[in-house]
Amino acid sequence: MIDQILKKYESLGLEIERSCASMCQKLTNHPCLPKCSDEVVCCKQIFPLCFIEAYYISIGVKKLDRSVRRDLERHAEKSQNALIKKITEFNSKSDASIIQSVYANTDYETHNSAQQSITKFLHSQKTDCPFLHENLCQIYTHRNIDCRIHGFAYDKNTNEILGCHRHKEIFTGENRKKFESEAVPHNFMYKEKINLDASSIFYLTGDEKYRSVRYLTTPFMPILRDYSTFDWNKFFTSKLPPENLELNSYSLVFDLEV
Repeated sequence: MIDQILKKYESLGLEIERSCASMCQKLTNHPCLPKCSDEVVCCKQIFPLCFIEAYYISIGVKKLDRSVRRDLERHAEKSQNALIKKITEFNSKSDASIIQSVYANTDYETHNSAQQSITKFLHSQKTDCPFLHENLCQIYTHRNIDCRIHGFAYDKNTNEILGCHRHKEIFTGENRKKFESEAVPHNFMYKEKINLDASSIFYLTGDEKYRSVRYLTTPFMPILRDYSTFDWNKFFTSKLPPENLELNSYSLVFDLEV
């Protein structure tokens, strides 16, 4: 069953790439090219991964050469421990823990705010993506959804092109209008991804209550953990015991365990 869910997620990624490739054919001077990360910040920050994204990246990591994996593991363990320390320091500056490992049975506003806080904190860290090597992504075919649409998306709500400084330089005037008309939405395929995420967590726990549980982690965790052999039932039920889960509420687990 999990293999079928991963296949659907893989198809989702390919559909996104086809849409982005089609957009590129209709635009001139699109700045997203191989090794373009030497001049921009897109790949030079860390970001949260949902469950299905982390699981799929973990599969991609296992396909790398052993020596490459060892280097990634050493870097990831050091970086993850440093990140945990920074979160502790960050929380100590507030009366309440802003970044928590578990947010149980919250309303939608609290749930959404928690996700935004985690995302904002990770983006603020001066740490390169662990998969960036010589300005190329080592797990490119397994990269997450945000990485696939960045540089090709437009947010109508904020009137913002989701790209680097070169997008702002190139896409002005009529070129910007053309970009906006051809771009994918900033939340492209988000609902489909979340549905697959919920299905995977439900399958691995065997309990319908966990369909409403969301999971976030750092890009270091798919390096440090084999998602295909890990005991996810034990993980989720220990974090959020089923008898404590309330219907019509939102729960979130931010996985930082090394």
